[in-house]
Amino acid sequence: MLVTARPADDTEDIMADEEEEEHSGEYHGRLNATTIAQLQVCEANVELMEMCMRCAKLTKHNTVYPQCCGNFDKVREFCYNYVYYRQERGGTATEAPTSK
Repeated sequence: MLVTARPADDTEDIMADEEEEEHSGEYHGRLNATTIAQLQVCEANVELMEMCMRCAKLTKHNTVYPQCCGNFDKVREFCYNYVYYRQERGGTATEAPTSK
């Protein structure tokens, strides 16, 4: 059996809308104002965001990312040391990223 389909007439409009879409500043879930402020720090600094994401993935803990972004209780320093441990041993690591 052969099935054929034709694309919707408004496909081009949908794709154009998706390309222009930017972050609205809204977050899903039950996040308090402190957590949102911490996340916004990472949005402003891509290097910091990548390090905090790597740390959250390696530690497998769901609260590490916002705490790293906001440097709550020196979590950012912990993450830097944890993520770049092997590079530091070889003497090639640079300073931990800071929020701008």
